[in-house]
Amino acid sequence: PAIIINPRGRMDEEFGTPEEKIEPAPREWEACMTFNGLSWGYIDSEQALPYSYNAQQILRMLARVTSGGGNLLLNVGPTPDGSVPQEAFTPMRTVGAWLNKYGECMYGHKESNSFTSNRLCSISLDGNTAYVWNWIWPRTGELVLGGFQTKLKSARLLGGTAVDFTQDTRRIVLRGLPDRSPDETAGVAVFALEFEKPPVCVRASAYPALNGGQTFLPSFE
Repeated sequence: PAIIINPRGRMDEEFGTPEEKIEPAPREWEACMTFNGLSWGYIDSEQALPYSYNAQQILRMLARVTSGGGNLLLNVGPTPDGSVPQEAFTPMRTVGAWLNKYGECMYGHKESNSFTSNRLCSISLDGNTAYVWNWIWPRTGELVLGGFQTKLKSARLLGGTAVDFTQDTRRIVLRGLPDRSPDETAGVAVFALEFEKPPVCVRASAYPALNGGQTFLPSFE
């Protein structure tokens, strides 16, 4: 009674297992990905290397899976003697070191969300906390996050210090940031935003234009 069954028996069972695609579903699900997008088994390293994922690509997969409330199964096809192929070592060790520092934003069941506050970041949710995975670091000292309609209490860098911020009815601005990403492992820093209650984020298209070029901005919830 305590087990869960996947749909490989061609029946609609408890959880989904899409292969070679990340496809969030309204139930438990797990994206099953190969390390090179080509084969579950071994391909000689010389030919597989151009297709193999680097650490940043794996982290992007993890972010998409986490924001969709799912799990990632990342396959590594062993060599004929059973060892891990060389092209997998550096990316996997880098991702492992990154998760040792930032695992809070991913481990455990995170809530599915479709927040798109900007194109430089991905977001995972856990109760009142929004974790902002930053892919491209802003060189202006500020990171702008649009659409949040819930009062922000505090902001911090995971593994680091508190971050100054301002908030109005249409955006949050994280201020006083360093010139370069503080993450020295993969260049992917994570912010933890703590709200007064589970955050709401409204897409820009949800703001209908009014006469005179004005835009309707909902008040904080």
